Amino acid sequence: MTNTDKLEASLIYPREVKIRDGRNVSLRLMEAGDNQRILNFANSLPPDDLLFLRTDITDPRTIDEWVRSIEAGTTITVVAELDSGVVGYASLHTEGARWTRRVGEVRVQVGVDYRGAGLGKRLVGEIFRLGQVRDQEDGRDDDPGPEERAGCIRRAWLPGRGDAPRLGG
Repeated sequence: MTNTDKLEASLIYPREVKIRDGRNVSLRLMEAGDNQRILNFANSLPPDDLLFLRTDITDPRTIDEWVRSIEAGTTITVVAELDSGVVGYASLHTEGARWTRRVGEVRVQVGVDYRGAGLGKRLVGEIFRLGQVRDQEDGRDDDPGPEERAGCIRRAWLPGRGDAPRLGG
């Protein structure tokens, strides 16, 4: 199995994963009908946790905007569930502007009872892999950026982000 095959196989949703404490958690992509589940999760968090979030996820309008971003394709969210309740999530938030197409913000939140069990690490891995696949599916690896169209030469590259630059020309 190639690395690409492993990557694609690991992104099949919904699916169950076992976290470090032995519990099985279901992972799936967030969808429009999840508003109330996300609100219930947000309201279960300690007030101190909510102070450090970029947005107020206890506000239904914020969740509505989050769902609109998912529908618009600028946000991808993986939710972790146990017993039909959300116990954590990871989101990749991007902007639609072409010059920031590879810039995103990852937001992760895990419920108090699930911290220290490896769920946050698992969610970060999931959202990172989804971001990689998203770049590949959008053809972003082969699309020259504004810098290259302006005549700049690529001096460095990241593995898996397109072909290495050719030397001598």
